[in-house]
Amino acid sequence: MIPNPPKDPEEPLPQPTKPKRSRKKTVEGQSVQVKQAGNAIGIINADGQAVIKIDQRSIYTQSENENQHQAEESELKKLETAIKQIRLDLEYLVQLPLPVKGNPFLLMEAFDLHDSARFFGREEALAQVLEFLVENHTTFLEGSGRTSLLQAAVIPALLRQGHLPILVFTTTERLELSIKKRFLPNIEKMDYLRQMSLPEFIRKVTGLLKGKNLYLLVDQFEEIDHQDETFRDSFQADWAACVNGNAPNAHWLFAVPNGLKHPLRIFQDHVTINAKLVTLHPMEPDEARRAIQGQAALRDIQIDGQVISAILTDLGKPAIEPAQLELVGYVLAGKKGEIVKNWSLEYYLQKGRADGILNSYLLDSINELDEAEREPAWNILATLDDLPNGASSEADLLKRTHDIGIEGKDAEAALKDLREKHLVEYAAAYKLSSKSLHPQIEEWRNQRAALEQAREEIWKQIRGLGGSALRGLAGGSIGFMLSYVILPYPVRNFDPGFVLSIVGYGLFVALRGLIGAGAGFLMVLGLDISRAALKGKRNHLVWSGGALSGAIAFALALISHFLLITRGGEQAILLGILSAGALGLVWGAMAGLGTIWALDSAHTRWLKLFASAAACGLVFAAAESLLGALQLQTSLFLLFLSGAFLPLFVTGFAMLGKPSDPKWR
Repeated sequence: MIPNPPKDPEEPLPQPTKPKRSRKKTVEGQSVQVKQAGNAIGIINADGQAVIKIDQRSIYTQSENENQHQAEESELKKLETAIKQIRLDLEYLVQLPLPVKGNPFLLMEAFDLHDSARFFGREEALAQVLEFLVENHTTFLEGSGRTSLLQAAVIPALLRQGHLPILVFTTTERLELSIKKRFLPNIEKMDYLRQMSLPEFIRKVTGLLKGKNLYLLVDQFEEIDHQDETFRDSFQADWAACVNGNAPNAHWLFAVPNGLKHPLRIFQDHVTINAKLVTLHPMEPDEARRAIQGQAALRDIQIDGQVISAILTDLGKPAIEPAQLELVGYVLAGKKGEIVKNWSLEYYLQKGRADGILNSYLLDSINELDEAEREPAWNILATLDDLPNGASSEADLLKRTHDIGIEGKDAEAALKDLREKHLVEYAAAYKLSSKSLHPQIEEWRNQRAALEQAREEIWKQIRGLGGSALRGLAGGSIGFMLSYVILPYPVRNFDPGFVLSIVGYGLFVALRGLIGAGAGFLMVLGLDISRAALKGKRNHLVWSGGALSGAIAFALALISHFLLITRGGEQAILLGILSAGALGLVWGAMAGLGTIWALDSAHTRWLKLFASAAACGLVFAAAESLLGALQLQTSLFLLFLSGAFLPLFVTGFAMLGKPSDPKWR
């Protein structure tokens, strides 16, 4: 029998009534001092044959003490009601029938309470865990599929025995508070139970179970490392008090990933960890066969023997992970669509075998992550894939990712997501959950390398744009000034006195220099961008890009020049702008094509320069004669020279400092 618990130390002591005088009392020859009061707490030492009789009376006043006592009783009543409701809820979930439709396999999430009817293959592991739980006040569990085992097997088994199993997930919250919240989610509003020590709280819970046991199943216990040290120390002290007799009907289980036992060190002063440790190994072939056949039978799925053997062979390198087995079964059964009733070897090969299924899942899982976590996730996978032994400690892994520019918080978040999606696992060190992920990781690595190379090439081109565009600016300025000087513009459009002055004439020439500088800058800039962006497979588009760059640059230049020389009405100005723009488009397109042609030369590029300039001169002379955009009355030869100067200098300056590069395509 469990002795009656002592008076709750958390209950406030009643306020004393009016104190009485102290008096001496003789007890069998010994004189002792006795103080009388409403309530007394202290120590009385008696020597020899002295016998002390203490008569303590609790006296409550009809004040706040009584109200507090009633509040405490109310909270305890709520706790009792909550325990009953938790049992009913658990029994309801466990007894829920499986859906009559849908995929009998899960994706890669853990089995839940209502999945016990489709949980196969772990019978031996279940028996071992139950045996340890009954024989020990504290059990430790590590390995693959531990959450599924606890929810779909251990909890239903304990409920059938009349016990109360409570599953608690460790978070950054104080574990003491997480445990209390499993019983009373709003406990933060209950002063009495919130302030009560965890051992006393658990003792009150077990006292309401009528001789049955409370099983506290603490999963993801590795997260306690992320809690403040004072929280860990406080929980360790509370647990020690429970297992040392304060809560004899409470049994504990702490679950961690395979090989991640260092969080359990906080218990080593009280228990021998390895002696109370159950290791949940990956599935043996027989276990995996029972699991896949049992779940398939729920939907009358027929599986060829060759298919099961192929699946077990593909996944059994070196062991069969339960989550991967579920994923393969889920895909072969049709995912969320219509159930595939027959699995032939041909069908399995069509799905890409287990490796193809896992790689597809990898891509889907990464795409489901927040955008900020995708790059760190890929880098973690690639880092693990690159390691000689394929494994790394968490500290070393975070250091490696930090060295390539990934912040610690981003890497930790991505690593947690990868573990939850079963893409990486921990067994003394982090490693990929399957070697079959390598091809997809390698493909990502190659794509990233190609992208980096393309970015570097673009930046290389951009770094060269400055000097190249400045050369175009200088060439355009000189070329357009010469084109302006050589042509005899009608003096009647200007103030004769102003035009004939040296200062005025220089100003007009300088304005043309600015216009030409802008045209040369824009054309060369457009050419360089086209060559950088359209390099390679789209090389034929470079010619279009060159023609477009020249056309836009020269059209803007001639329109600006026309506005400086015209004094007509609005209609005449509009027609002149259209004519000047058309002339510039034709002239500039020829200049852009000629520049591309000259730059794409190994030996005769300077000869091509003069040839392209001559072609531009011919185009300018013919177009001006036809359109009359600049209102010039001069010889075709002067028009030819004027049309050749700007392209000659723009292309020539663009070629300065640019090595011949016929392979740029």
